[in-house]
Amino acid sequence: MLEMVLLTPFRSVGHCLSFYNNANPARLKSINLLEAEGRSSPNRDDFSGESPVDLYASVTLGIGRVLKCHCSDAVLAFGLRNFGDRQHQQSVEDIAKLLRRSTNAIYRYLNKIHDDLENEFARRELIEITTETTQE
Repeated sequence: MLEMVLLTPFRSVGHCLSFYNNANPARLKSINLLEAEGRSSPNRDDFSGESPVDLYASVTLGIGRVLKCHCSDAVLAFGLRNFGDRQHQQSVEDIAKLLRRSTNAIYRYLNKIHDDLENEFARRELIEITTETTQE
């Protein structure tokens, strides 16, 4: 089996969504520039595309691009299932009751959006699509 070296910032779609929920740069503690704390200035230019702000923007734009292509029920189901704190995210059964759909329909919505997100994040080079490679 070949060992793969991870060159992308995230391991999976779930890792990207966790980053989206927990690492919003607007919610981070602000730095008082008048106090000397030994920190570097937050206004430092970083054009690498690997700063947390750039990664957050790329994940956000990817999610927006994918959700724009789906029906409103699918978008609502995905949002209720994946956005916000873990304790406030809804179960598939609760989403099915709310939207008056079957649980299988909700699973289809979520799986389709997950697949589209995987393709979009791979296109943005945020994740690698996992393919098992064996060498005999």
